[in-house]
Amino acid sequence: MRIDISKENLLIVFVFVSSTSFFIYQHSTGISWDFSVYVLNAKYIFSDGKYFEWLRPPLIPVFLGLFSLFGWKASEYLFIIFTSGLFLFSSIKLSKKLNLPKHLYYAFSMNFFTLVYSFSSGSELLSLSFLQFFLANLEDWSSGIFLSLSILSRYSNLIYLPLILLKKNFKKNLIGFLICFVVSTPWLIYNFLKTGDPLSSPIDFYFMNVKFRADMREKINIKYFFVVGNILTPLIFIGLIEFLKSKGENFWVISIFFLLLILSYFIGAFKEPRYLFNITLIFSYFSSIAFQKIFKKKMVLICLSLFFCGLILAIIYSEPLEKPDIYEKVSKNLDLCETRSNAWVFLNYFGFQSGPIPWKHQVEEMINNGTRFVIFKKIKDLDWEDFWDKFGKINETEDYFIIGNVSICKPQRSFQMMYFELLKEACGFDVDKYSIIFSKEKLCSTIKYCEDFKTYVCG
Repeated sequence: MRIDISKENLLIVFVFVSSTSFFIYQHSTGISWDFSVYVLNAKYIFSDGKYFEWLRPPLIPVFLGLFSLFGWKASEYLFIIFTSGLFLFSSIKLSKKLNLPKHLYYAFSMNFFTLVYSFSSGSELLSLSFLQFFLANLEDWSSGIFLSLSILSRYSNLIYLPLILLKKNFKKNLIGFLICFVVSTPWLIYNFLKTGDPLSSPIDFYFMNVKFRADMREKINIKYFFVVGNILTPLIFIGLIEFLKSKGENFWVISIFFLLLILSYFIGAFKEPRYLFNITLIFSYFSSIAFQKIFKKKMVLICLSLFFCGLILAIIYSEPLEKPDIYEKVSKNLDLCETRSNAWVFLNYFGFQSGPIPWKHQVEEMINNGTRFVIFKKIKDLDWEDFWDKFGKINETEDYFIIGNVSICKPQRSFQMMYFELLKEACGFDVDKYSIIFSKEKLCSTIKYCEDFKTYVCG
């Protein structure tokens, strides 16, 4: 078989190797909160782990669990390499569907923003990879598979479900919905077997990220769109104008995808740039259109220069991940008591069972019952800084302090967190979760404690 070693393919190889190397380097600089949770969820599913967050989608833990055959630490890096490769192939597939040069679309996809945010949390690049496969195969029966996989990577991708209706054949629309449901069924069954409710995970995600944070919703900041566009911003504007003028065969698919993306961003409580990650697809599309119109010669060299600038910026300006040393050290020197911490995920990551800080009115009783609180000073929370002063400290260093009753040690326990159940226990309300999905009246009428929670949820 003859290998195509054209300049365009060499550019693709260079971008893939360079971006994947950066991802590996970035991950080696420390640990991130969300990625650590995915590792812990994987250990819970595959190797009798003790910590689990139900609000997280399952696909990343599944891949990490499969790669754990080579060791848990190796699985993290194998997942990164696998996902980077998956994104490459999905980009090639989608560029063909959109009638774009594959090397342009892929290189523009791997811009400064994508490099920095793809694995800082864990799910962004995998989620976008399956969305690209979904759009590339929109007219095919397999589109339902890829949409379901994107949803199982990131629940907010459920908002793209209406795109299945863009199929020209009603029968294919129906099959697409059916396949999407069938692919999700194993996860729904797992939910039911563990909790008695097949929708425990997505519902818990909804409560945590939408329902109970409605009054915490941040304003949309236009500058974040420029952060995502970064050095490609001029090309994006030119490409947008050309896109609106031409109204080609992909006009409605791209337009509706973009509108659903903005709607998803608006619904979410937080407006950090990473929640705009899927717009990478749109911006890369516009950039590719503009680039072809402006540059007729030395396209590969200019494209390579733009990618290289983005890579240098990512190396210079991306912040290193959280240094793990202190959390690993502390996890090995704590008493085996029930422990709560403001860095509970990191302690669990290094093998020490711990849970989140409860509501303030619960703390004193928990201390009297033998629970210890490990508070890391570098994690700032203005609402809690003075609160701990009224309790006796068992130990204090320059990095952390421990609060508790030294004469009482409640046995350790594992934490399988369900956000709704934690709130229900802490705030004293007694209401079925499904009865408050679309209404807050029943919830607000039954809250006994947590006045601050009642204020921002009920008004």
